[in-house]
Amino acid sequence: MLSYRTQGFNPYSVAYSPFFDSKIAVAAAANFGLVGNGRLYVLNLTDSGQILPQAYFDTQDGLFDLAWSEVHENQVVASSGDGTIKLFDLATASPPPPATGFVGAAAPPTAGKINFPIQVYKEHTREVFSVNWNLAQKHLFCTSSWDGTIKIWTPDRAQSISTFVAPVPDTTTIAAVPPAAAAGAPAQKQNNAHAPGSGPQSAMAAGAGGGAASGTGPSSIHSAMFSPHNPSIVASVHADSHVRVWDTRAYPALTHDFLGHAGLEALTLDWNKYRPTVLATGGVDKTIKIWDLRMVPGVDSNNSAAELSAGRVGMAPARVRHSIVAPVNELLGHDYAIRKIVWSPHSPEMLLSTSYDMTARVWRDMTAGSDTSGTTSRYMSRLNHGSGMVNVFHNHTEFVMGADWSLWGEPGWVATVGWDEMLHVWKAV
Repeated sequence: MLSYRTQGFNPYSVAYSPFFDSKIAVAAAANFGLVGNGRLYVLNLTDSGQILPQAYFDTQDGLFDLAWSEVHENQVVASSGDGTIKLFDLATASPPPPATGFVGAAAPPTAGKINFPIQVYKEHTREVFSVNWNLAQKHLFCTSSWDGTIKIWTPDRAQSISTFVAPVPDTTTIAAVPPAAAAGAPAQKQNNAHAPGSGPQSAMAAGAGGGAASGTGPSSIHSAMFSPHNPSIVASVHADSHVRVWDTRAYPALTHDFLGHAGLEALTLDWNKYRPTVLATGGVDKTIKIWDLRMVPGVDSNNSAAELSAGRVGMAPARVRHSIVAPVNELLGHDYAIRKIVWSPHSPEMLLSTSYDMTARVWRDMTAGSDTSGTTSRYMSRLNHGSGMVNVFHNHTEFVMGADWSLWGEPGWVATVGWDEMLHVWKAV
């Protein structure tokens, strides 16, 4: 196991470079994201087993997520608490001073000068909590925000090229939601993030702190991701517990809308890299649920044409009646809300998750069987429902916020970051 301390900053997200096997980026925020600056770390894994800093980028507000460019090896995009998205280029960064004496820990806070982004995108009106680069159409990336919108961008243009607005859910068909989860979005940002002493129970009640399931407006979007199999398909998870799938070529764009986590906030999702119709979601209900979209009715079957007005910006969000469906598998074991899930790039059945219970866990989805063609085994979910835990990582001492699988070298290496100011690189399987 290799470790690195992000002294003074609490990490939210981590990602391996798609170009280099030795490069990792970490997005972090001071003071747990409550108030203060953010920092983007770019780190190198050396042949001698050390993690050394290559560059820092300081920002005026906390950073919540990041994604490496799929077309430029030196560019990283990061989402911020002030509603902006920033594109950084390593070629413009001044390197920190030599890290002698700081192996396995952060270099001094004064290391290097403040480096500026090469592009700033500003359209979201609230915190931008996720950013994802398109793996197929590599000139595009998407962002999601607590303002209830998904935006699609291209790096060389300051304005978004598409905006999709979350519909207002038909709350008459939603299962009973605990008052803490239905209270709506707090007025001030400092009440959205988890205070250091809030504890996992508060984290469960507030989820990621994002927002309203009250039915008065679009619900906060905690994460949105392009499908790795279809460059026009985006999936998103929302504070109103919904999982939504969008087709950016269609109008209306919303194709699937279903309740994911029993009325509690859905916080994270990821597409399976081998099974095109399979995605996993995690939420405040402490469960990881695996869905096959072939078993989910489309929005057209639940709504009249007049109701399908959700989509492009400038149109009032509709009340869309959602589907109530069952997942093909449900993974149980975390003690508190699921913060991040990532499917393995090397296997159709391996899944990594992080949680507010201060652990990272590795799972095997038993519904995958040995078939990588996208066909779900019909009976495996009944025989293995809720099972499949392979490994538990206990080395973090605070909420574990981000995770990623290494694309390179021997399969099974992962990186995780937590609010304990630590990055750990370890062998998951």
